[in-house]
Amino acid sequence: MRPTTTLPPIDPAETVHAILERHPETGAVFERHGIHACCGGDVPLAVAAERDGADLARLVADLREAVGEGGGDANRQGGSR
Repeated sequence: MRPTTTLPPIDPAETVHAILERHPETGAVFERHGIHACCGGDVPLAVAAERDGADLARLVADLREAVGEGGGDANRQGGSR
């Protein structure tokens, strides 16, 4: 049996860029929530959510769902704005 690599969970203190680098599949979630990841991704997730008007709890839940951590609805339409 091969050992599995466990990635750290989504953390609101982590930068948007770091999350995207580790979990590229979260790009659609950031876009849906109106998070500007390209030019504004060098700030912690919590700061980006406040700056861009996203609900942090809902954003984190959706990001966790997208990466398989559970706790959100990856198929939800629309953002939290």
